Amino acid sequence: MKIILWMMVLVFAQLQFAYSADLEHFIKRFSFKRNAQGILVAVIDRSLLDMTQNLKARDLIKGSLAELIKLSEDLHAQGHGGDLSLVIQDFLNRNLSQLSAENNQETALTLLASLDSKKIRELMNHPEWEKVYAALDFEVKLLGDDYATLARPDSRLYFYKRNLFSGISKNITSLIKSLLPFGAWLDVVNFLSKKFIDTIHENQKFHKNILLYYVRNFNAEDLGLSELERKKILSSLFDDEMPLYAVWDLWDAIRDWPSYGETRHGKAMKKVEKGIKKYSGKFRSLDERWGDYYYLATTKKGHRVVLNFMDPVYFFTRFPSVGVYLDKRWANILERSIYEVVKLAVRFLPWGFVGTVVDPMLNIRYKDQIEHEGSLLAHLEGNDQAFSLSKDVLRQSINPFIIKTGGLRQTTHGSKLPNLFGDFSEILNR
Repeated sequence: MKIILWMMVLVFAQLQFAYSADLEHFIKRFSFKRNAQGILVAVIDRSLLDMTQNLKARDLIKGSLAELIKLSEDLHAQGHGGDLSLVIQDFLNRNLSQLSAENNQETALTLLASLDSKKIRELMNHPEWEKVYAALDFEVKLLGDDYATLARPDSRLYFYKRNLFSGISKNITSLIKSLLPFGAWLDVVNFLSKKFIDTIHENQKFHKNILLYYVRNFNAEDLGLSELERKKILSSLFDDEMPLYAVWDLWDAIRDWPSYGETRHGKAMKKVEKGIKKYSGKFRSLDERWGDYYYLATTKKGHRVVLNFMDPVYFFTRFPSVGVYLDKRWANILERSIYEVVKLAVRFLPWGFVGTVVDPMLNIRYKDQIEHEGSLLAHLEGNDQAFSLSKDVLRQSINPFIIKTGGLRQTTHGSKLPNLFGDFSEILNR
């Protein structure tokens, strides 16, 4: 009996430690901005302050393309490669069961070696790029402190009304169309420019999901908030997720702003619970819940995975995607990196126009997952003693800004931003 009681005390102590550690991370990461009347007007992420002021689009885009060229030429010299069109067609024609980590290793080697280095160099040296770089730097710098502002609890529909990043993308596209004739170069330059902007936006959304984790899993008093403030923060976080066409959501927010976030989150959780109810039997066990969306599970083949029940593996199913492969940490990193290179590569092919089809098809498989993995990271920062997964979650985002700013712990990347097209270090070192 004494042993049981001692074990219960130990577990309770561990839980308390994790809880306090989480709050410590919250305080380090976020600050509250209040007006003269003491009303909470903004939640600021300290790690995002000044991030947009020193970014150079030229360094990241040109540097990433240069790394692709080096990878391609090195692997080609080693005997890898093939017809790029056939490599991509084969990859796109595979069903989900064929996208194994082992198959992706060979695909990555062949894909990278098959890239046309000459065409990529021609792209890098296009004379109009400098004007595009200047425009990108100007737009990003204008974001200022607003970029670090994750929630505007007392400004109803603040993010919906601004629709900031969509406006930036439209401005850049208009500039590119005025500089380049219609054709392949216009498409690829526009793709890379929008990718740069989207990557910055994705980083902000990742951080918003970190905040969402705390707002959902801790009570208001512990966070230094009133309950009304906590609910308004939640509403502001979902405000940013509202599509422009969703007039029904717009009406809900106008009618009852404090309850809007709770309502939206409740609808999301119904989808999660539906997926759990339908597919939990496909796994040997669901061992632990990690936040709202994630479950530590054991597959029928004995592998340990962290399942994401918010974002299904594909559009027409609720079957969960894999947040992390615990026995193959590099699997998501490699698969997502391939997706990014494929989206670029199709634009160098005669049928490159199908990028407008390929991009959404691939995005469905991982873009929402990356954003929601901010909440997974937040969970891990307070409970990551067993698996040390935090760094892996950052790396598999394949987003240089998430890798740089996402973790409170120091990364190993120094001052240099990682590649825009992912991380192939695992296959190169095997």
